[in-house]
Amino acid sequence: MTISADDFCEFADEIMEIGQQNKKEIYFRNVASRAYYCAYHQCVNLLIRKYGFQVPKEDSHQEVIRKLQQQDLDDLAGLLSRMKNLRKIADYELENIFTERDATQSLWYAQEVADRIKNVVNS
Repeated sequence: MTISADDFCEFADEIMEIGQQNKKEIYFRNVASRAYYCAYHQCVNLLIRKYGFQVPKEDSHQEVIRKLQQQDLDDLAGLLSRMKNLRKIADYELENIFTERDATQSLWYAQEVADRIKNVVNS
């Protein structure tokens, strides 16, 4: 079975619902991670389809951001970069509280990425 970038977004939404019900921080942290990977894979797919991008084996996340900038897609690059930073906080900065608001911000960014990619594809 294969999955798509959208599956990451759907799972992030499901995790968010559970987190809102039980208020456990681990769910909010996982929302940020899954939302980021949704946006990352959507950006990769756009770059491959529209610009012939080949994903490098090393530092691929930063390379995706750089390639978006090279294609004058600075708004997407900025959103993905902010999401990457939130994911890093969620995954690595365990001494900091990661809130429902942080998770909501991640989901909002992911929706913005999806919307902007649709605009690029349709232009």
